[in-house]
Amino acid sequence: MVDKSGGDFSGSFYHQVIAPNVDNFIKCTKNWETAFDIKSRSRSHTSPNNHPELRALQAEIKSSELHLFHPGCLYPEHIATDLLTNGYNRLSSEGKLKTFTIMKSSSRAKFIAAIHKEKKQLGNLFPLQDIQMNVNSTSLPTPESHDNTYNFDSDSDSTSSNTSDSSI
Repeated sequence: MVDKSGGDFSGSFYHQVIAPNVDNFIKCTKNWETAFDIKSRSRSHTSPNNHPELRALQAEIKSSELHLFHPGCLYPEHIATDLLTNGYNRLSSEGKLKTFTIMKSSSRAKFIAAIHKEKKQLGNLFPLQDIQMNVNSTSLPTPESHDNTYNFDSDSDSTSSNTSDSSI
């Protein structure tokens, strides 16, 4: 809070305004606890029940693993249904799964075809033989091999066939 407000922690605002209010809030909660006869929360667990019958029953349940599901056992109150298989069967019987697969497949195929078409159009604009990835001195064209070369001097904007002045 001090860093965000640009103040100094030892400044008068913090000593005169914030510190007394924090102290009042702490006292206020203690006053409410005493006024309404509320116990303050403890930071530890409550003591376990010491009835020997309950402790023996808990030990028996734990040792028999009654709280765990065991395959092959019959549980008359609990009927587990395979919701995944039920949903799959329902989707396939209504034909929704087939139409979903066909729609997804056809839309993906159209998308891929559009990408290939775009690549072909870009390939026609920029042929791959004109693009050289590994450029070295032997792969550069010589100035004499071009019919039209441009001279970019400041005094002339015309084309010239003499390229012996220009350097690459």
